[in-house]
Order: sequence, then C-alpha cells, then structure tokens
Amino acid sequence: GETIIGQMRGVPSDSNPYLAVGLLRASPIDLAPLGAPGCTWYVDGLTATALPLRLNISRWTLAIPNDETLIGAEIHVQGLALSGPQIRTSNAARLTLGAR
Repeated sequence: GETIIGQMRGVPSDSNPYLAVGLLRASPIDLAPLGAPGCTWYVDGLTATALPLRLNISRWTLAIPNDETLIGAEIHVQGLALSGPQIRTSNAARLTLGAR
C-alpha cells in the first residue's frame, strides 16, 4: 500500500475545509445558485472528510491498500471550503492507481 498526500492552498482562515472523494466524475454542477459564483462541483462525493487548516493550507492523506485489483482504478477528489454562507471549491483531480 501507499499513501497519497495532497494539499489545498489559499484556504480562507475563517473557513471549514473538506475533501470529497468519489469513484466517478460527476456532471459539472454550477454552484452559483448556492452563492458560489465561478465555482463548479465535479466529484461524485462518495465521502467527505473535514480537514485541518493551518496558515491557509489544508493537508490531506489518502491510504491506498496493497491490493492488485485496484491497479488502474480511478479516484476523484475535490476540496470545498465553507465560510459562513460562502462556498469555495478547489480544482478537481483524477487519481489513477498504479503499481510499483
């Protein structure tokens, strides 16, 4: 197994950051009607977890089990920061699992 390490930078200091992890890329959802103009949601959020925030950076880790059946599997991730009524999102990323 391995651990994937990532981070979100520029997270507002008064926000609550989260990381959504999914197995599918969702059809883009415009978040402007929810008060987030210019933000789009791309991840089929299988799960979301709260992240720590320090100096406007949220770091995350994702443990990948040592299982050969996962080779070639895709994981989709996207960050979300909630600050009062404001919503901010990160770019989405697709992670393809391989072998060493």
